[in-house]
Amino acid sequence: MARLMDLFRFLVDKGVGLYVITRPAAEQDEDSELASLQKYLEEAGVKLIYRKKLHEKVAFIDDKVCWLGSLNILSHSGTSEFMLSIRTKEAAAQLYHFFGVEGIVGAEKKQNEKRSLRLNLQRQILTLLHGPLCPVCGASVVLRSSRYGLFLSCEQRPRASCERLVNVPRKVAEDAVTLLKIKCPKCDKGGFMKYRMSNRGPFLGCDKFPECRSTIDLKL
Repeated sequence: MARLMDLFRFLVDKGVGLYVITRPAAEQDEDSELASLQKYLEEAGVKLIYRKKLHEKVAFIDDKVCWLGSLNILSHSGTSEFMLSIRTKEAAAQLYHFFGVEGIVGAEKKQNEKRSLRLNLQRQILTLLHGPLCPVCGASVVLRSSRYGLFLSCEQRPRASCERLVNVPRKVAEDAVTLLKIKCPKCDKGGFMKYRMSNRGPFLGCDKFPECRSTIDLKL
């Protein structure tokens, strides 16, 4: 196991994305090694994605190589279970799409990207406002959004009585986005994302508009 985790760390350090899709702990057998494996995998930089009622045993290297069979890949010993290696790119790609791996991993990546964007934007706004804490109770604040723009909410809300909300001035939001230098994810013209407002709320739009109409939702 140690050698495998060392290999995973090496690959993650090289920029390789590693994902393990497995059943949640509640659906695992009592003697399952998931709990201990989860810790090791996370420490190695592997992303864990949980899916209910998952039974398939399959592994992919991109969409070019597929291992398919009945073997529990990360937890087995003294077993007659097997894995079949499929190295025909066309067949592996078909199985990759058949099992929906692209959609599962893609959705996870989008969630991570949105989470990262929110945290980076929050840090930049707090830096510009010179105030990372709630001015009433002293707790940390969290960046949120409404149809009227961005605001900072006490992290205790609504669990505690603190209802303090601090609206983020539009100029501060615009400056924060500009300072982050967020590249347009679709533009081939070297565009950067800018803070925009619509009647539905805040969003990011490419500064090459109208040539590029790429947007990023800011529902936080």
